[in-house]
Amino acid sequence: MKIRNVFASLLLILAFAIPAAAQAQDTLTVSTGDIRLMIDKAFATGVSFNLLPADPTEFGPGFAEPASLQIGFSNPPPGFAPESILTIRIYETVNFAGYPEHERRLAQLQDMLANRPDLAGYTTYRENVAERALPFIPVYTHGQVLSARAEYVETPTFAGIQYIAAFSADVSPFNSNSFIYTIQGVTPDGKHYISAQSFISTDLFPAEPTIDDPAAFQANLPTYIEESIATLNAGMPEDFSPSLADIDAAMESLFIPPFE
Repeated sequence: MKIRNVFASLLLILAFAIPAAAQAQDTLTVSTGDIRLMIDKAFATGVSFNLLPADPTEFGPGFAEPASLQIGFSNPPPGFAPESILTIRIYETVNFAGYPEHERRLAQLQDMLANRPDLAGYTTYRENVAERALPFIPVYTHGQVLSARAEYVETPTFAGIQYIAAFSADVSPFNSNSFIYTIQGVTPDGKHYISAQSFISTDLFPAEPTIDDPAAFQANLPTYIEESIATLNAGMPEDFSPSLADIDAAMESLFIPPFE
């Protein structure tokens, strides 16, 4: 079953398959239709599949999203409501028509994958946050004020970019929950756009930062951003929760059947 048929029929099948003999016994295969991926049993305790309908295009960037299939993983601590630790959205790029910002970011990603510019140029301070923003879908209303750990990634299903991002509407210090780890990719035929997002936490930054002198902080913002990028770049995958390595492993296993 192709993803188009999944959208059309609203068929949602959640299957935690018994690991095959060739698989490690600590992994599970999660699937809906012909879309599947493997996760470590310790990574998530719950999975949900949702078909997100298209928003009216007149809502504008940041408020209007094309239709997508959303896969959400949760791993709640005992006694707490489930929270998403990884959200994957799969779009059919034909549905980007009428959403100019999505079309622009798709074209940006495809151009970067074709020409492979040095991603170090994007992981630096820039006064104009839109100038060096890496492709990111869904579209947020706030600007991408930081990107770090940017790398090209390629799997049998998609090629793309993985990185840590921070979005903000004001000038303030980062805290331990300020960052998103994302993988933005496109399938070889250009028919699907894949967006993975994880709101990570890290002890590399304080839980509750303070500013003694807001004016001095703003004046020193370029240095602060550069130092924050360096801190994130120097961190190990296990310095983040969930671990970046666990997210990478799940995304590397993602399979989406191509259009016939």
